Amino acid sequence: MYAEHFDLMKHIQFNVVVKYITEEDNGFRVELENGALEHFEKVMLCTGHHAEPLHPQLRGLSFGWFSFFIDK
Repeated sequence: MYAEHFDLMKHIQFNVVVKYITEEDNGFRVELENGALEHFEKVMLCTGHHAEPLHPQLRGLSFGWFSFFIDK
């Protein structure tokens, strides 16, 4: 599996419901349904695997050979 090969599984949470995403001065505050709070510099909301990709133009965003992939 791609995520295991590149040791990404430690950064992935499954079966987690996001209640709110709030933009703050230094990034985004993400509140989860279980009450946990997370903070991120950037957030991408990706829904629907049947849609045509539309990548936002964000400073520092990389679509290098392993930074972005579509797993079918």
